[in-house]
Amino acid sequence: IFFRVLSSFGMALQVSVDIMASANDKGTWNTAIERIQTYFGNIVNNASEPKFRRIKKANKIFEKDVSKCIGSEELLKAVGWADEGEFWVLPPDAPVEPLQEALRLFQVKAEDEEGDMKRQAGRQRPFAMEKR
Repeated sequence: IFFRVLSSFGMALQVSVDIMASANDKGTWNTAIERIQTYFGNIVNNASEPKFRRIKKANKIFEKDVSKCIGSEELLKAVGWADEGEFWVLPPDAPVEPLQEALRLFQVKAEDEEGDMKRQAGRQRPFAMEKR
């Protein structure tokens, strides 16, 4: 049963992470991911603490760091958050596994980006040859 649940949210989660990474500039993406990692990490590490399962949409930090990131709303929905008017709420009985999977995908994406940067740097010539 867990595998079925995991696979049903997996595609939406992967798509939302891909959208966030490709539809935003690197600064917006990195800022949103850092903030989301904090939110999700707090829940994973304190699963029974209700205060971590509510995010006020009008919170200045949330607005600045997460809301403006294209795809962030889809990501929250993909891992079980519900839009309840002024708040995003993760129900008390929502499993933490989708949040853990999101955190893993963020790490994979960061490693992919780092690898891409190293490959690009390796292709650049250290100096230009002069024509004779």
